[in-house]
Amino acid sequence: MSGRRTGYRTGAGELDQRVAIEREIRSGDGGGGATVAWVPVCTVWAKVWPVSGDERANAQQREASVLVRMRIRRRADVAPDMRVIWRGQTYNIRFIADAGRDPFLTLDCEG
Repeated sequence: MSGRRTGYRTGAGELDQRVAIEREIRSGDGGGGATVAWVPVCTVWAKVWPVSGDERANAQQREASVLVRMRIRRRADVAPDMRVIWRGQTYNIRFIADAGRDPFLTLDCEG
């Protein structure tokens, strides 16, 4: 099949962006609080495309957010409470679409 595929159909050759996936680690600080750190889970190839953008007011300031969709090869160690770093920007994983036997995962991420 020739031509570029779109939407949920992804060929391995379309995974052309490097993304790092991180998870949060909390550890007690000895005073009843916690220290939060983000540690790498993996760095993988992904297909990334924008879905939507939004601008909202927060504490008298404008704050922009963007929703991007990422397709990666299926992994068992990726969860919605993780985040993705792409092109130096941090995106929180909001939803993971798992289409059964599909060899890919689709991540909806907000940054």
